[in-house]
Amino acid sequence: MSEDKKSLINLIPDSIDNAVKNITDKPTQNIGTTLADIWYLVFGGISQAAEKRKLEYAHALQEFKNELEEKIYKIPEDKLVEPDIQIVAQALEAAKYCIEKNLYEECLVI
Repeated sequence: MSEDKKSLINLIPDSIDNAVKNITDKPTQNIGTTLADIWYLVFGGISQAAEKRKLEYAHALQEFKNELEEKIYKIPEDKLVEPDIQIVAQALEAAKYCIEKNLYEECLVI
């Protein structure tokens, strides 16, 4: 039976097939655009807020890195010592909860 259907489809000239395709392409694209617009209107604010939060976090992390490097470079070289892992682990654990705070004033005392 499937061979019968294929043979019937092969009877349709390419010009008709192209005409049908040309007629349906634009409406299909418009429907897709409309659905994308509706999706953006309903859920776009959530995506935008999430992206903003990611960017804010990345910026805060970069500022934290810069502040930390600045503080470390201010330590005289003769005073530099290898940190104790127990102290470092606690400092890193605390830092992940307050990355957007001024770490030297509110979270960590260095």
